[in-house]
Amino acid sequence: MATKIVVREATREDAAMIALAVAIAIGDEVALLDYCGDDYLDVLTEIARGEATQYSYNYALIAEVNGKAVGAVVGYDGVDLYKLREGTFAVLRRHIEKDVANIVDETEAGEYYLDSVGVLPDFQGQGVGTALVAAFCDKAFAAGHKCVGLIVDSENPNAERLYISLGFKHIGTKLFFGHNMWHLQKENNLGDITIREVHPDTRDKEFIAHLTELWEGSVRATHHFLSEEDIAEIREYVPLAIANIPHLMVATDEAMRDIAFIGIEGHNIEMLFVAAMKRGIGVGRKLIEYATNNFKASEVTVNEQNPQAIGFYEHLGFTTYKRSDHDEQGRPLPLLYMRL
Repeated sequence: MATKIVVREATREDAAMIALAVAIAIGDEVALLDYCGDDYLDVLTEIARGEATQYSYNYALIAEVNGKAVGAVVGYDGVDLYKLREGTFAVLRRHIEKDVANIVDETEAGEYYLDSVGVLPDFQGQGVGTALVAAFCDKAFAAGHKCVGLIVDSENPNAERLYISLGFKHIGTKLFFGHNMWHLQKENNLGDITIREVHPDTRDKEFIAHLTELWEGSVRATHHFLSEEDIAEIREYVPLAIANIPHLMVATDEAMRDIAFIGIEGHNIEMLFVAAMKRGIGVGRKLIEYATNNFKASEVTVNEQNPQAIGFYEHLGFTTYKRSDHDEQGRPLPLLYMRL
């Protein structure tokens, strides 16, 4: 069975998972013992419970597989480095006597810094790290940051390849804790995006199956309120909906990969889904603009439990004019009806 990964915001109760992920990311027990002491996991957990530290749960995302927390990513705006370090150092000084003040700056103003990402060993190689990094970038870009930055050990080519595959580029090097590190950044830009309309008579089974997979990846990245049973039930309707929607537009990136689609019937936006790894860079907005300019689309229905989608449409000028307690299939999933 394929691994089903859900990424969510962290809570204080996730502090131990965050601490373990940070320890895995550091990967050097000598350094952990040196800077955090013998009980380094307990110290990192205390830091993660804090409100304003570099590893605070406030700046973390958690990956779950089948409801089990298996990894975490933590990061923050580079401009806040010194403030968050003070909170981190305050905890460290309560546990160790070592002077921790003389540490090279790993980030700076102008980038949203991915500090640490770690996945439990039994779940590595299953796409969990990729999902965490993609969700972290989505969060940063959705908040208006222009780029995400990180440093990776030059002697860790597997991690370097992962980041490069996710759109990061080399911009320099840093010496950090005695290690030569690559400084990588990923910019928030659309690149060369094209939009094509796919007519009903050209939507074959392979194409519909392809978009259905894109739909599921998008839903799992955004619709965290849905259960596995909900997703499975809704998925049964998706192929028919894709086949029958009168106007279907697909966005394709510079590598000729389909990354999003929108469906229009009359003046209604019936569907809009963006590939999980392409969220937060503006492709959804571009599809909405295409739909409003070419089809006069002006109405959309949104799950009330999906605040990101509500905020997205509100930012584009949509307002709510009606609410229902159930979705169109009668499930207890409240809907908001919005229009321009």
